[in-house]
Amino acid sequence: MTETGRMSWGSERIVEVARAYRRHDALLRGSREQRLAAFDGPDLWAEDLVYEESSAGTLPVEVVDAMLHDPDGDAEFRSSVAAGPLERLLHAQPAAYAGAILERTGRDPLWVEALAGVWLDRMAWGQLAEDMRRHLPEPPPEIAASKKDKRSRRPSKRQHPHGHQPRLPPPHD
Repeated sequence: MTETGRMSWGSERIVEVARAYRRHDALLRGSREQRLAAFDGPDLWAEDLVYEESSAGTLPVEVVDAMLHDPDGDAEFRSSVAAGPLERLLHAQPAAYAGAILERTGRDPLWVEALAGVWLDRMAWGQLAEDMRRHLPEPPPEIAASKKDKRSRRPSKRQHPHGHQPRLPPPHD
């Protein structure tokens, strides 16, 4: 960490984070015992760090690049990267990352593959430039709930927060 509290991202640190993230992801895709062990595993820090930094918009795009090019990573791992940090970057901070990501898709098929695995809601997808959207799956149109759909019904007065309160059982004497 630097004096300001931000992490310094040198090339060695980027590779270390990418590899630890892959090892942790492999445990999460493993047997039940491996999945349980992942929550106490030595590489959990990498997932936490990548999640926090990508959510905050402070994850260098080079970290995602290192993940996608990890020699021990496979298509399933790259899919995890797409659905995790890459998706968060485009959802949380599209203006900060879209240019660098788009530039990489022009020269790297792994980035094109990864973007095909990113799912954004219609609002986030619509905020991206057309040249970026063509690399992403188009979200399905929003469908209005029908009256028969239970989620579209209004709550009963007992369920409604401002309506009647549910009846309580009589107090025990």
